[in-house]
Amino acid sequence: MITDPEAVQTFRYELVELVEKLREQLKRTDVAMEEVANTWKDEQFKKYHREFQKDRDIFEPLCKDIEAFEEGPLRELQQIATDYINL
Repeated sequence: MITDPEAVQTFRYELVELVEKLREQLKRTDVAMEEVANTWKDEQFKKYHREFQKDRDIFEPLCKDIEAFEEGPLRELQQIATDYINL
């Protein structure tokens, strides 16, 4: 059991930062994929591009789940640890 509220807070911040970085990278990758898709007419690339789009569609719900975990259970754990230490 983690009883260090600062460690929990640090972990929460790291999760938020990770989600932000992943979203930024996904945007950059998406732009690059669209640029290539507009110029390449290769069937293999089209197949890869469709698979990428499927993965991209899964990504946002995952980010929202991570954010909900950070804002819910981890925030609550941090508060419980803080309350415990202050007893």
